[in-house]
Amino acid sequence: MTTSVSNPLLPRSSRMHPAASPDWQAMANARRRSAPSCSASSVVRAISLAVVVVAGSLLQGCATTLETQVTSFHEAQVQWQGKRFVIVPRDDQRDSLEFKAYADRVARALEAKGLVSAPAGSAPDVEARLRYGSQEQRPTVYSAPVYGYGVFGPAWAWNPYPYRGGAYYGWYPYFPMTYSVVGSDYREYRSWRQELHVEISAAGSSARLYEATAFTEGSSNALAAVMPALVEAMFHDFPGPNGQVRQVQVELREPPATAAPGAAQSSGSQSPSK
Repeated sequence: MTTSVSNPLLPRSSRMHPAASPDWQAMANARRRSAPSCSASSVVRAISLAVVVVAGSLLQGCATTLETQVTSFHEAQVQWQGKRFVIVPRDDQRDSLEFKAYADRVARALEAKGLVSAPAGSAPDVEARLRYGSQEQRPTVYSAPVYGYGVFGPAWAWNPYPYRGGAYYGWYPYFPMTYSVVGSDYREYRSWRQELHVEISAAGSSARLYEATAFTEGSSNALAAVMPALVEAMFHDFPGPNGQVRQVQVELREPPATAAPGAAQSSGSQSPSK
């Protein structure tokens, strides 16, 4: 027998018969089923995706640049558009794959500025020659302070000391420990100058129409790694301001190398020029 006790203080509409009371457990289960699932694996996937996106953004914003110094001289009356050119190897550059790779880059740079590579068997208007090399510079020696624990002194203190059953005071030396400069570390910095020099003259003549030098200095002597940047810095405003030294910053990137027609006939060897 079930006894129902109603609260006389509640309005009639608020009184609830036990048989009409809601099923709270069923409502909780339904709410769980309708709530979106958030498993540990989905959280890990979301975090991994966010890390990849952020890392990609940071890599795109942190491109490495190479600072290059360029100096060029040229004849002002020369019209370069449409001139046919060929890159001529020097005697010590013949049969060199390194020279061919660098000459290909120079040929592509000239073609991008409106010059045309001379077809095989045809007479060119101008001839280009190039030198390149890596030269070690004088080492720089510098010192850096070395920090550590040391003892300084003596320092004097007014301290008590026992004497015949009593205590007396006097000046005593002591040597406190300190953290400070304890020496010097001498180091040597070695650097190399990477250089590219290009000369363009009238075909069959020694009359120079253009000459330029681009170089950079760094802690590596890997010339091939910086050659794309040297070529780009030299020809980005070809022929450039006459007789002016300018600083050019180029982003280091290595596009796939493809042979240029203008340099195909000018393969040769190269001993790095000093």
